[in-house]
Amino acid sequence: MDSAVEQNPFASPQCDHTRTDPLAPDRQILPSRWRRLFAALLDILVILIAALLPLFLWTRAEYAGNNQAPTKTARVLTNSADIFWSIAYAAATIAALSVLCYCLLNGYLLYARGQTIGKAIFKMKIVRRDGSRAGLMRLIFVRYVPSAIYSIAAVYFSDPIMREGLGLFGFGLGLAFLCSPLLDLLFIFTKEKRCLHDYLANTIVVKANPQ
Repeated sequence: MDSAVEQNPFASPQCDHTRTDPLAPDRQILPSRWRRLFAALLDILVILIAALLPLFLWTRAEYAGNNQAPTKTARVLTNSADIFWSIAYAAATIAALSVLCYCLLNGYLLYARGQTIGKAIFKMKIVRRDGSRAGLMRLIFVRYVPSAIYSIAAVYFSDPIMREGLGLFGFGLGLAFLCSPLLDLLFIFTKEKRCLHDYLANTIVVKANPQ
C-alpha cells in the first residue's frame, strides 16, 4: 500500500504551470495610494505650468504693451459677435501649446522609463496592464491628451462669457469638466489604484524599483 503512493521514478517529470513571468501583473508591486496621489498632484502642477506658460506668452504677443495699438485679436474681443470664437481660439491654442510643453518636459522620461517628473521623483513607472512596456504614443495620445482636453475644456466652459452665452447648458458642461479631473484622481483610491486614464490606455502604475 505504501509503495502505491510512492513517487514513480520512471514517471514523466511534472511541469509546474505557475506563472513566474517577472512582468506578470500579479508580480508587480503597486505603490501606496498616497504616493500615487502626491505624484499625481506634482504632475498636475507641471501641467499647470505647461498651460500657464503658453497663456502668458500668448497674452504678451496679443496685447504687446499698454502703449501700443491693440492687435487684431484684441480688436476682435471688443466685438460681442466674435467673443465666442475668440475664446475658442485662445483655448485651442493654449491646449496645443500645453501638450507640446508637457511632451518636452516629460517626453524623454516617458519614452525611456515610462515615467513623468512626478513619478520619477516618487520612484514609480507606467507599464501596460500585462506588465509590458507602454509605448510613447500610447502614453501621450491615449493616456494624457484626453486628460488635457477636458482640463482645458473645464477652463473654457467656466469662463463667465461662455456661461452667459450658453446658459444653463454651458454651466452644466463647465461643472462636468471641472469635476472630471477630480473624479479621475479619486480613482487612485479604488482597489486597483488605477485612474480613469489608466483604464482608457490599459496601463497601470507600479513601483520602479521594488525591493
